[in-house]
Amino acid sequence: MPGSARPLTLEQAVTRLMAHDRVLIGVDFDGVLAPLAQTPDLAVPDDRALALLVELAGRPGVDVAVVSGRAYADLAAMLGDMPGVILVGEHGNDLGEPFDKPDVLYDAAELVRRLHGSFPGAVVEEKPRSVTFHTRRLDRKQRRTATHVIAEWAAGRQGIKLLQGKEVFELTVALKSKGDAIATLGADVAAVAYLGDDQTDETVFERLGPDDLGIKVGPGDTVARYRVEDVDGVVEVLESMLTERRGESHG
Repeated sequence: MPGSARPLTLEQAVTRLMAHDRVLIGVDFDGVLAPLAQTPDLAVPDDRALALLVELAGRPGVDVAVVSGRAYADLAAMLGDMPGVILVGEHGNDLGEPFDKPDVLYDAAELVRRLHGSFPGAVVEEKPRSVTFHTRRLDRKQRRTATHVIAEWAAGRQGIKLLQGKEVFELTVALKSKGDAIATLGADVAAVAYLGDDQTDETVFERLGPDDLGIKVGPGDTVARYRVEDVDGVVEVLESMLTERRGESHG
């Protein structure tokens, strides 16, 4: 429209965000802090990104959270000591507290183990509230077959839902989404920034307000207003945030 303001560049959006008195910076783990790997255990977080998150968490008025689909215990082990950084596992549902699995989750684990017997190239990941079937190492026909079996099984069960991500299928009894987690963590802040790469991160992006900052990492459809290509791009954004918070911007 004639006379309408031009959209801010990512650099400008970071500057505006970090000018708020209190902000929340939320990030996913896989694909954001660590490049995607063939199996979950092979993911290696970027030391630069971790150091920047810790330094940001130490700045006045900055809250930092890593919100991942991984179990809390796994996430904590992968990240190591992260003083001041909040960790949230299982898409916003796992804060490290004990959880009694319902019977349907044991049934889901049995199904996925049987599938793994048919497709040994897949990887099974069992978590407190969910069981995940990673199909990254399967060919297209195997992936399609496994998808059909899992979706059909989930459709016939109550109390469990199917989440799909990048070559990942997760059967979960958890009720919250990443969007719910960020909404809770950011309830008392002036603005929120979130960086994510997967479909589950869209639950955050779709709830961000005009003063917030959503950044999609990598390819794929998204409602986020900004995008960076990879972990290196994430590091650059975090560096810019820290620079702004230090008051060192010269733009």
